[in-house]
Amino acid sequence: MKHIEIYGQADTPRMLEAESFCLRAGYAHVLRNTRGDDHNFQEFMRRSPRMGSFPQIFIGSEKIGSLRDLQNLESYIVQQKING
Repeated sequence: MKHIEIYGQADTPRMLEAESFCLRAGYAHVLRNTRGDDHNFQEFMRRSPRMGSFPQIFIGSEKIGSLRDLQNLESYIVQQKING
């Protein structure tokens, strides 16, 4: 089973919103703080060289995009990606 990975700066309103969304939806997720954590930042840059805005969301190796992109997916599609 995969989980949602949320890359961004810890304790910012957008990261807190992303975590809250995953908790409400019951999605397994992991927060990856990119501020002050070189490993997480380098991993993020490897996975998403065109940075875009934070937070950035992945499910397994698939880049979903922004929090809005995740929120716009139907829940059954998210579950399929997590279970796939």
